[in-house]
Amino acid sequence: AIDDVKVTSNDDRGGEDKERTLVNCNFDAINLCGFVQRHDDQRDWERSDSGTTPSSTTGPQSGGHSGDTFMFVEASTNNTLALLEGQGNATIDTPRFSIGGEKTLIFYYHAFGQQLGILKVTAQPSNAQIFIFDGRTDESRDEWMEVIELLPRGTSSVRFQ
Repeated sequence: AIDDVKVTSNDDRGGEDKERTLVNCNFDAINLCGFVQRHDDQRDWERSDSGTTPSSTTGPQSGGHSGDTFMFVEASTNNTLALLEGQGNATIDTPRFSIGGEKTLIFYYHAFGQQLGILKVTAQPSNAQIFIFDGRTDESRDEWMEVIELLPRGTSSVRFQ
């Protein structure tokens, strides 16, 4: 599950340090803040507005990082084999943003349960890996974890897969 995705730009033109928010989404809005579900994958990310996922022993049990809504891919027992074999990929992209200046990605993820899949976050269009959580080797935790990463120059969107 992911929540509270934010991309900021540190613009120091004119001698002043100004942080601008380019993307800021907690997924409360039905339109997903302009995030785009890819159609060249096998599944879609799902929006939870109930604060939980369909499986009772996985995912957040008490809402998103800030409120009840978040995005998730069900990775419990029935779906795990397909996810691990690359047949259950679900891909969602942030809205496109300007490519100039240094940018920072901040988001929260929740990965709890047995037999988790992989969460891969990449910069687009370069496809440079920014972050990866591998459920086969990384620790499952029933809490929201914060990720803060600098984005490579030229990044115009971020992909969650």
